[in-house]
Amino acid sequence: MSISIVCADDEIEYRSIVAGILEREGYSYKAAPDGNAAWELIQTERPDVIILDWSMPGKTGIDIARLIRRDAGLANRYVILLTGMMETYQKVHALEAGADDYITKPFDTGDLVARIRVGMRARNALKLLSDEIQVMNRALDQSPIGILVTNAEGTIQYMNGKSEAITGNRISETIGKELSAVRSAVKVLDEDGMYGAIATGTEWEGKSKQILSNGKAIWLHTMISPLRDDQGAVSHWLVVDEDITNQTLTEEALKKSESLFRSIWDTSLIGLRLTDSDGRVLRVNDAYCNIVGKTKAETEGHLFSEVYVPEGREEIQRKHKERFAARSVPPYFERKMTLWNGKTIWVESSNSFVELGGDGALLLSVFRDITVRKRAADELANERELLLTLIDNLPARIYVKDTEMRFLLNNMPHVRALGETSRHAVVGKTDFDYRPGELATKMSDDDRRVIGSGEPLLDKEEQLVSSSGQAIWVLTSKVPFRDQAGNVKGLVGIGRDITEQKILEESLKQRNIELETLLANLKQMQGTLVRSEKMASLGALTAGIAHEINNPLAYVSSNMNRLQEYFADATALVREWQTFGKSLEAAAGCSDALVQLDESAARIDLEFILQDFDTMMKSVRDGIQRIKRIVDGLRGFAHISESKFFDAKISEV
Repeated sequence: MSISIVCADDEIEYRSIVAGILEREGYSYKAAPDGNAAWELIQTERPDVIILDWSMPGKTGIDIARLIRRDAGLANRYVILLTGMMETYQKVHALEAGADDYITKPFDTGDLVARIRVGMRARNALKLLSDEIQVMNRALDQSPIGILVTNAEGTIQYMNGKSEAITGNRISETIGKELSAVRSAVKVLDEDGMYGAIATGTEWEGKSKQILSNGKAIWLHTMISPLRDDQGAVSHWLVVDEDITNQTLTEEALKKSESLFRSIWDTSLIGLRLTDSDGRVLRVNDAYCNIVGKTKAETEGHLFSEVYVPEGREEIQRKHKERFAARSVPPYFERKMTLWNGKTIWVESSNSFVELGGDGALLLSVFRDITVRKRAADELANERELLLTLIDNLPARIYVKDTEMRFLLNNMPHVRALGETSRHAVVGKTDFDYRPGELATKMSDDDRRVIGSGEPLLDKEEQLVSSSGQAIWVLTSKVPFRDQAGNVKGLVGIGRDITEQKILEESLKQRNIELETLLANLKQMQGTLVRSEKMASLGALTAGIAHEINNPLAYVSSNMNRLQEYFADATALVREWQTFGKSLEAAAGCSDALVQLDESAARIDLEFILQDFDTMMKSVRDGIQRIKRIVDGLRGFAHISESKFFDAKISEV
């Protein structure tokens, strides 16, 4: 990684010296001839390392150091002060103003390079931890669970956004207040148990009811847990609230306050010690005494090695004399010290020789107790492992992406779902590295919408392909996470496997279709049976009608035949009579009778009757035949065939 450096010195020869050193080391370097130009250049370039001369035209190096520490964007820059001043109080003044280190002119080339390298190592290590913690803390602040952290006395030091949403108490109005005052509207069902747990420093879990400012009542599932320091004493209380008014309990998540992760650089004490070539302490300040646990009277005039445990003093004294004589005392180091009283601390120390001309030299050592910082670094690492353990054991796939849709953080269920075995193998990759092109494009489009709009995407059902090639269904939610300025820096995704649920839904749909089909068939069968019953009833009716018609019709038909025969006999008789009458016309005394008979025959139109009778009989016969056909039709309609029974599946009928 390229390191950018800005150097400000009003002496051109020193600027040239520094430029030559930095160019040989391959650093990106820019120079300024005075303080004002240096400050403008620093604001524009935002360099990693800033080297400042103490005395310059315009702003001094001290002025610029103060400005840098006031600028949040420059707060973690490594500042080295170049000075020709030899007085201790002046060097202390520079460090207190915001300088991280100083070099006395004239200086050694290796000394400058070593201090730059040490400074960058420290800065990079802190930045790496800080970046990881920022991601985790933003995920913590966007947690669906309300979190409060108080000190041991009950004063609220941290409150996340969900706690504000649940309780209605504003964060800005809550921090610094007593927990009992803020939660006065909360009615705890097991109050005695809660206070008993707090008194004994143990965990408590229970249910409570809170009346919000708008009069609405909500129910909370609350967990109160003690947080202990290295000595086992309760240092903080963690209060976790889950709104269970409209939902069941969610996974418990213990999170720490962001305030616990803040850097302690600006609040570290500076200890000063001046020793001679024999290692005898000539002068110390109160901060040094506080660090080593001795008074000035117990330190000044004594060998500096007396602050260590007795077992190592002789070796420490011998190395000091050798390095003092060779002027090879390390200019900067971090070291773990075991003090005379058995206490172990970490110190950060920088050393420089103060030449006294003909009177020899003295060694000025500047100490900072970084035990808290070291402990904080360990706690941060432990906290990171705790958070990873938590999300690894949640029944969901959780991941964090940056604005380029690259994976930053993944829990192990998501890692395994992608076919990997290590979370580090996924970092920096995208969905295109694991998904088919079309699916990866859809997922990437969703990510862009969430990041671009700042609006969450909730409960989207997606069909994916697992690492084993099986089709699965996942219920996905994506929410943006933001930096302290409110800018969207990426998103947090949570996916839950709902494949079994989808399979069950499809099975239910298919069963519904089958039941609907069966119901329709049953209705059709019912209609058929009703029609059959109606037809059977109608058939019985028509059979009765046919029977009633057929009986008199048989009489009519039988009598018609006999009538036909009678009429034929009568007609034959008339014809014979007519023939006989003609033969009697000449007989005496018969003519008048015959005339009278003829007149009677004419009057009744006997010939027409004889002819029309046949026509009428034929029409009657035709009518009888038509009635017979109708009766036969009614008999056929009334005929009911035998039912046939067979086995069948009712769903196939």
